[in-house]
Amino acid sequence: SIGALRTLPLQRGLQLTFSPMNKFSTHQIPMRYGVTSEIAQELSEPVKRVLSLDNASRSEVTQVRVGQAIKAFQIRPGDTGSTPCQIAGLAVKIQALQTHMKKHRKDNTSKRGLEAMLTKQRKLLLYLKRKDFDMYRTTITSLKLVPV
Repeated sequence: SIGALRTLPLQRGLQLTFSPMNKFSTHQIPMRYGVTSEIAQELSEPVKRVLSLDNASRSEVTQVRVGQAIKAFQIRPGDTGSTPCQIAGLAVKIQALQTHMKKHRKDNTSKRGLEAMLTKQRKLLLYLKRKDFDMYRTTITSLKLVPV
């Protein structure tokens, strides 16, 4: 169904939820500047609000979302270079750039970067499809990508 969510288990007890619109959310809200939940418990409420992602810039939010997507597809701890991790990270970056392009239609530099990312993602998907078809199917269904 359209409203269905897919949840993938993450390391360290986090869960990453993929909604139909490729939006990521976590059950534990991450904080800015690498502040962990253990440290955040000791902080006062005003400091927590300052460090919250609600006050972060768009690039900071994208950076956190890329990290969450990569963690969701890690084969082993610390894995950032496997093909599914790269595809998931690119999917988040592409979504952020598409949002930017809706507002700034004449930004040709960003458009060129978006096209480069889409090409790289397509090539990675073709490689994954050729090498590990089961992981390819898992990746495209989890990220709601169009099969190539």
